[in-house]
Amino acid sequence: MAKKTAADNDLMFILEGVETAEDLARAQQMGIRYVQGYHFDKPTDPTPKA
Repeated sequence: MAKKTAADNDLMFILEGVETAEDLARAQQMGIRYVQGYHFDKPTDPTPKA
């Protein structure tokens, strides 16, 4: 539903929480082009380095 709403309003839709290859495959099957999550990169430490 959110993807359709985004498309209807000419907005970019980014699926968050892609943690496995299976999650990515499911997103691709749904036609979602932009994803992010642990599958691609681990979270970084937000603390500035000295």
